[in-house]
Amino acid sequence: IWDILFEQGPQEKIKSAKISLTSYFDEILNKLNININNIDEDFRDGVNLIFIMGILENYFVPFFYFNMTPSSNEHRVNNVRFALGLMRDVGLASSDRVRPDDIVNGDSKSTVRLLHDIFTKYKHIAAK
Repeated sequence: IWDILFEQGPQEKIKSAKISLTSYFDEILNKLNININNIDEDFRDGVNLIFIMGILENYFVPFFYFNMTPSSNEHRVNNVRFALGLMRDVGLASSDRVRPDDIVNGDSKSTVRLLHDIFTKYKHIAAK
């Protein structure tokens, strides 16, 4: 559905979806005093994806499992790959279709697809 929306859909719908996802994930990450302003940029290093999974699944991911301050594309790709593995472990299907490089490179379609799948699975969890 996201492929069709991005290719043929009105830009207003895409913008509206991004605003809604930004708001939802901003509320979740505010628990860690992290603000999300731009979903195309704020998930590129994988750190926020890892934090989201920890919050939503109610576990702590030890910092030595990922690079908190990735300074290279390799670090960012490894972080996103790790986050996708966490998602795969809980059955998020999009984690198999999304390539880590796409998230790191800011591919909007891949990022929105992934975040929407997370939202769909966890929307019952209040972001409070």
